[in-house]
Amino acid sequence: MAEDKFDKLLIDDLTIIGIVKVKGKFFIIVTDSSGFPYNIKVGHKLADGFVLSIKYNHAVFRKTKENNIPLPKPKDIVKKIGPD
Repeated sequence: MAEDKFDKLLIDDLTIIGIVKVKGKFFIIVTDSSGFPYNIKVGHKLADGFVLSIKYNHAVFRKTKENNIPLPKPKDIVKKIGPD
């Protein structure tokens, strides 16, 4: 499956290096902790959550797990372009 490559990515390990708008939809270009790039869109599921929204200058991730344990209350994490 195409989205299986994202199921090992952790939100905290991602760095947004670009945001692109194609046919009216935003995509983020991120790198993981090893520097490998990925194109991700709204709804993509990650190891510990998913992409909730993408705007022209940031993305919002909803973190639903911590250390593979479901969180009682999900956390929304906003990331901008560049290292945190």
